[in-house]
Amino acid sequence: VSGDLWLGDTQFSTANSRERKRMLAAVHVISAPERLVQLVKALNDASEHAADLVIVHEPFIHLSSAQVANAVAAMRKTIENSPLGWLLLTSDAAAVNALSDSVVVLFESDVVESGSVSQVIHGAQHPYTQALVSAVPQLDPISQAERELVILHSDSESVRSGCVLVSRCPFSHLQCEQLVPELLPDDTGHQVACHYPQTRKVIIDT
Repeated sequence: VSGDLWLGDTQFSTANSRERKRMLAAVHVISAPERLVQLVKALNDASEHAADLVIVHEPFIHLSSAQVANAVAAMRKTIENSPLGWLLLTSDAAAVNALSDSVVVLFESDVVESGSVSQVIHGAQHPYTQALVSAVPQLDPISQAERELVILHSDSESVRSGCVLVSRCPFSHLQCEQLVPELLPDDTGHQVACHYPQTRKVIIDT
């Protein structure tokens, strides 16, 4: 992923050693707690930490399905009562939907879609995003039956040119094999890197 880290007016790549230490000290990382009690403790510690940004990496990956709802509620409460910035790194679309304001979707380090939760989760236009959302079951059987599931091909052959997803995408065309799609915004700021973006009913709003 191209880009740089900024803290206020300080850019990490051009910062001196003292400034870089200050920037790193302002970041608190929480990574994959194995139990719910560990996650809650880590969240409480983060709230009290002298940081500006908290990065949470796959916080629910080791939790049982019965624990995830409590974990999401605990994390939402912590975020709502915290003055800090929070960055959630996860492939769990349900957690993103419950906890995030804005979303950036990466496939093999390339940004394929970005925007608000409403745009990216409920209005996904990139096949990879749609596959992530499709992996989240709908609780209502009727909604589950009415949704359109997007499933990627298992072939993960690397592509030398064209779209990074072309060997796995169920909607690819010849243009996808030849040209790299640009990350382009629509009138609302929703950005999609796809030659043929299309909204599909992969999630049912209730």
